[in-house]
Formats: sequence, structure tokens, C-alpha cells
Amino acid sequence: MRTVTLLTACMSLAACGQMPGNVAGHALDDYDLTDSSVTVELIAALDEADRPAFRQFLAHHLATSSSFCGEALFDDQGRSPETVGDAIRLTRLREERLAIQGMPFDLASLTPKARRAIDVELLNRERNFLNDMIANARMTGEFSTVAEHQRKIAELTARIQQLQAAPI
Repeated sequence: MRTVTLLTACMSLAACGQMPGNVAGHALDDYDLTDSSVTVELIAALDEADRPAFRQFLAHHLATSSSFCGEALFDDQGRSPETVGDAIRLTRLREERLAIQGMPFDLASLTPKARRAIDVELLNRERNFLNDMIANARMTGEFSTVAEHQRKIAELTARIQQLQAAPI
């Protein structure tokens, strides 16, 4: 009942164009995040610096979103965000981690063993992709590409074995 009452109060204030102050501290459950008029008012009530992260949360990290990325946000204790501020903070952390993972690095700075491990991983990924293509071709009855994919897989397997057998 408390949530319904609070939600009604928030929606009433939103209808008047006055979202309650310090919305970052409000519980996500207090808002109907599937209602675009509520989210527009909520975003407008946030500090300018917090708006992009909250938009990202709404668009990609909220399970009810049509463009949900498939990975819900969780903190270090495995809890999903409870407040608007939690959602903003966890979204920023996720985006920072993704940015770090996508940062280019200098292969020359890696040890020969690490470079070989990366080469083997890339070849394994290509081989796995081709195996998936064969499975798809068999399911759809497009057998004309299977032999070519199998030939490429054999070449990749030989290259992987060569890399793994070479001394470092």
C-alpha cells in the first residue's frame, strides 16, 4: 500500500511538473519506469550530470526495456539497484568496465607467451564460429557450405596445434 500511495504522490507531483527533490535517493519501485511520462519527469528532476547514466540504465539495463542488453545490474553483494542513485552508480561502473575492456593495448608490450595465448584464443573463436555455421547450415538444409567450413576448421586446427607446439 505504501508503494501505491508513494507512487500516486510522485505521479501527482510529476503531473504538476514538480518531481520531489533529491530523486537520486528515491526507490526505483516508487516509479512506474514503463511509463514514459514518468521517466521523462524523473530524468528532468535529476542533476544534468546524472541524466545520461540514468537514460542508459533505462534503455539498456532495465529488464522491461525493449533494448535490454540481457545483463541486469548488480552491486558487489549481488543486489540489484534499489534507488535511482544506485542505478546511476552501477550504470557508470558498468560503462567504465566496458570502456576499459575495449581499450586498445600494445601487443608488443606483451610477453611472447601472452601473445601466443591471444593468437590461439582468436583462432579458437574463429573455429567455434565456423562450427556454429556448420550447425546452422545443417539445420536449414544448406549443405553446400559445410565442406568449405570443414576445410577451414581443419586449417585453423592445424594452425592452433602449430602455435601450441612451438617453443617460446
